[in-house]
Amino acid sequence: MMTLPSRSESPAVTILSLHHANLTFSPELEAETVRFYVETLGLEPLPKPQGWRSQGAWLRVGDAEIHLSPDAPGRAEQLAADRHLCLIVSDLDAAEARLRAAAAPIEHDPRPPAGYRRLFTRDPAGNRLELSEPPR
Repeated sequence: MMTLPSRSESPAVTILSLHHANLTFSPELEAETVRFYVETLGLEPLPKPQGWRSQGAWLRVGDAEIHLSPDAPGRAEQLAADRHLCLIVSDLDAAEARLRAAAAPIEHDPRPPAGYRRLFTRDPAGNRLELSEPPR
């Protein structure tokens, strides 16, 4: 568990765990990509929640997951479809306050998974991060 250093103007944020890494693939490489992770690396396929796209795969990696999503025109605008890491945080409001204090970009998800609250941001190098607060 990692706690970011506290600043007086914003509350501390506790990152509880890595939930998943989302990786993308060209649609024509779907079978080959999924087979690589399942057969070559031996990862366990997971069922996707009802209503999620049938393409790609979700895979178990210890206590975390890898989500494989097809890349396609317009996918970059779909927040959860882009390449990103998902970090579970203890308090999403505190995390958002820290991001705002640091002038980091914030993208709210209008359709988060049932029970979850989440937002997306980017680090200074442009890597997308999902910060997610699980149901209480």
